[in-house]
Amino acid sequence: MLTLHNQRFWHVYVGTYQSAGEESIRHLVFDSQAGSLREDVGISGAERPSFLATDTERNRLYAVCEIDEPQVVGYLLNPQSGVLEEINRQPIPGMHACHVSLHPSGDWLYVANYSSGNICLFPIDEEGRLGPLADQQEHSGSGPREDRQDGPHTHSIVTEPWSGRLLVPDLGTDRIYVYDLDRLAGKLRFHGEAVAPAGAGPRHLAFHASSPIVYCADELSSSVSAYKYRPEDGSLTLLQTISTLPDDGDPATNTCGDIHISMCGGLLYVSNRGHDSLATFRIGEDGELTLIGCPSVQGQTPRNFAVVPDGRHVLVANQDTDSIIVMALDEEGVPAPQGERFETDKPVCLKLIPVME
Repeated sequence: MLTLHNQRFWHVYVGTYQSAGEESIRHLVFDSQAGSLREDVGISGAERPSFLATDTERNRLYAVCEIDEPQVVGYLLNPQSGVLEEINRQPIPGMHACHVSLHPSGDWLYVANYSSGNICLFPIDEEGRLGPLADQQEHSGSGPREDRQDGPHTHSIVTEPWSGRLLVPDLGTDRIYVYDLDRLAGKLRFHGEAVAPAGAGPRHLAFHASSPIVYCADELSSSVSAYKYRPEDGSLTLLQTISTLPDDGDPATNTCGDIHISMCGGLLYVSNRGHDSLATFRIGEDGELTLIGCPSVQGQTPRNFAVVPDGRHVLVANQDTDSIIVMALDEEGVPAPQGERFETDKPVCLKLIPVME
């Protein structure tokens, strides 16, 4: 039986800032044996579909359109050909939807709106069709950075794997909010919050492979904060904050983007926008991080990246140089560009699913 580790071909879906009249969701195929990317048929019709979420069990993909009056669009996904077929779409109350994610059941979809600082909940039926808005929650407050923290700016929503609660980093208020999902009522219930370091600007999260530890990419301070999480009560305790830059890096000209754990679970990667590198950390037995490298991504503004489940490659979307590059992992898991570069306009988000024979 084929496993993801030895899977050769991968569908790569690319969310972009392209217009609805273009193939704004690009479809590529990655050959992990050759370490190469080739273009396949994308789809038009979505305006600036910046962030994507995939449900591989049910063959669905969802995209948020990051516009003044945002929408979320659902697609059926053919796991053999990779072709997308639109199911339906729903309006999102708020401004500049920047993140979409799914409940593990596939029955609920979450959207974070950056500019309006609210989060939204949508039901999904058995056919993958999105229902009208079920609930929303609005944050309030601000942070010490007047230029970026004048109000709440929710940046992502993730379901933690231990008790199923939602964790919501808010860049504007320096908080990670915790919610419960009442699936019967279709409601989001506020559970608690954790205070991040002042001016950190929490953005995206990654979970430790085996321990209840949460790593947060702090956009504004160019750092990663590690938190001990208690599934019993949903509380977060700060363990460590460490810079994503080398000693000669300048945090004044850099912001953090994406964050992911390696397939082996022993390494953590964070993209630096400005320094334009992929910070690589070794994860200790106690969960603490040690910076071991900041290799160049051979482009500008690595907004998002994907760790290929083959354990040998990372794909990086360089938003401001219109490219996706392939990085190969060495024996220690440190990435290095291997020369493969795919040109595409304004790539924002990368999602991988295996090509089914």
